[in-house]
Amino acid sequence: MSVVNYLELTRISGIFTAVSNVLLGYMLAYGGAEIQVPSLLSLVAVTSLLYCGGMALNDYFDYRSDVTEHPRRMIPSGRIKRVNAGIFGFSALIVACIVASFNGITSISLAALISVLIILYNKFSKKILVIGALNMATIRFFNVILGSSAAVSIAFGLEGQVILGALALFMFVFGITMISRKEQSSLRSISIPPFILIAAVITYVLTLHIIGEFPHHYIGIFITAFAFLSLLPYIRRDAKVQQLVGSFVISIILLDASLIAGTGQIFFAVLVALLYIPSFVLSRVIKVS
Repeated sequence: MSVVNYLELTRISGIFTAVSNVLLGYMLAYGGAEIQVPSLLSLVAVTSLLYCGGMALNDYFDYRSDVTEHPRRMIPSGRIKRVNAGIFGFSALIVACIVASFNGITSISLAALISVLIILYNKFSKKILVIGALNMATIRFFNVILGSSAAVSIAFGLEGQVILGALALFMFVFGITMISRKEQSSLRSISIPPFILIAAVITYVLTLHIIGEFPHHYIGIFITAFAFLSLLPYIRRDAKVQQLVGSFVISIILLDASLIAGTGQIFFAVLVALLYIPSFVLSRVIKVS
């Protein structure tokens, strides 16, 4: 088994986006309270396993279409056997649920729910445009909630900030998934929708800032970085939609950092934002989509 092959199978460059989702949920739930490092690390492990499992199952279920559309991927190229990808993917989801038990029934329930949504997306809903986009956005929504699960009960005594932050991710990921259906198209041919998506997300975040849900002014700096870096592919005249989608995906990290900054936790916002660097560097070698 080649570790490099499995890193590519799991689109490892995007794993930091799942981690930043959980960190967002955790920071919004705990606020200024003392961070429980073992609890946080276990949640990071859970979301990482869910992400890797989901990416492996993506190729497992898509192997027939990948033979003609993406022949260089792990399974059609023969670098990883389909059965091995399936075993890896399902095992990662199961282990994620086991690790989630460290934080109690709420975390287990959310990990199990996300696992089911991952399987539904890869097996069924991705084939239906809007339904698939809603499914993927819901996965990210609950991934943020997963980050807060160590601080809430099964009755979900969630603070408004957690829900509102998760909705920002829902909106952005829904748009990304819709745009990704035209990955091989020229970026210049669909210039308006991506700008509309970024504008909608920024409007939502700034509205939360104005009404006092995320009141700290540093949110403006982070959301500006989010907008600028997410649209970087427009610098290249020959860029494809695939490059934009990849840029949008890793910019999820900056959106998460923006929301954390809006709560005044600047130090943690910077730490989360720094996850963009390894994600960006790795995405030059291993694409996130």
